[in-house]
Amino acid sequence: MTQNEILTPVPGPAGWTGPSSVLVVGGSVAGLAAALALARTGHYVTVLERRAGSLHGGAGLGIDRRLLTAVTGQSALGEVNSPALPVVTSSRDSTSWEALYTWLRTGVARQASRIRVLAARTVVEVGQDQHRAWVRTAEGPRYEANWLVGADGYRSLVRAAVSPEQPAARYAGYVLWRGLVEEHDLRHPLPATALGVQEHWQPRYRLVAYAVPGAGGTIEPGQRRLSYAWYDPDRTSLLREMGCLVGDEVRASVRPEQLPTELRAELAGALTRWPAPWPAVLGTSLAAGGLFGTPVAEYLPPRLVQGRLALLGDAAHVVSPITGSSYRHALLDAQALAAALAAVGPPVARRLLTYEQARLGSAQRLVRTSQRLGNAYLRYVGG
Repeated sequence: MTQNEILTPVPGPAGWTGPSSVLVVGGSVAGLAAALALARTGHYVTVLERRAGSLHGGAGLGIDRRLLTAVTGQSALGEVNSPALPVVTSSRDSTSWEALYTWLRTGVARQASRIRVLAARTVVEVGQDQHRAWVRTAEGPRYEANWLVGADGYRSLVRAAVSPEQPAARYAGYVLWRGLVEEHDLRHPLPATALGVQEHWQPRYRLVAYAVPGAGGTIEPGQRRLSYAWYDPDRTSLLREMGCLVGDEVRASVRPEQLPTELRAELAGALTRWPAPWPAVLGTSLAAGGLFGTPVAEYLPPRLVQGRLALLGDAAHVVSPITGSSYRHALLDAQALAAALAAVGPPVARRLLTYEQARLGSAQRLVRTSQRLGNAYLRYVGG
């Protein structure tokens, strides 16, 4: 591989002039959805992902399969040559991060002539000039394209280039203990009422839990998984001691193996006070080392665009899962970005501004809603 790789479109049919090339920094579920949206509107997309191989992890989320279909051009509801996204349906469609990621990677593989994913590429610098955007990677190569999209999450490096005066997401004042539990690891069958979204309270805690597809996307009874988010406002000092929180900037999550013995014992005592079947679900997760901590961060964007650089998803606007709509807004970002770059007529310099005009106000309202709901939770529990 050369040290400077200019990502120009591969040749198309005779007489075809070709669309612009796009770099997407971040190959998680927002970046892959953006790549599919851009490819279906005629762009050639290179996704740079810092981790090697397929990604793993995450918990559960609600999903709008019709919106996902509209954005990606792949039928999330299922059709010939386009497998459905596995969901557990109750009051809403719920899926797992793993199932969504696998489904998106399948869609990307079908668009191999327009999308390539380069793994183990750690972006360390982002820049642009009048004619192109570029990144430099720790591995050596510098990649160039007409446009650059930051889909690199809540600690986005691209965001620092778009909004250098306000680059960091800020701690919202509480942590989520999260995880997935295999249904077949539980001693007793789940009642049907446990499949839909459940919300329960203790004096200082809130629990949201629901069923999602199991391994390989199965939704067979006994083979599903339970996803949970346990809201906890009492760990700020611990997060600082562990280096997960520096000032009011969230730097890292709490891995299962990092949980102090005293905290394990405290959580084990508190989980017994949740209504059935959640003591068994959470106890199984805690005992198996599946519980991890996500300090909740929020980011109110002053802008989404700087020249040839654009942000979407958590790179653009970071919100608490309390809103239940973070990924929906990432999809709306991808849809608006693809439309803006595909537009015929506006000068090149104005196309990304069209995207910002379409999405900035909505993004800011979403973050303010997250802040309002999070503050209401903290007031309710006396935090």
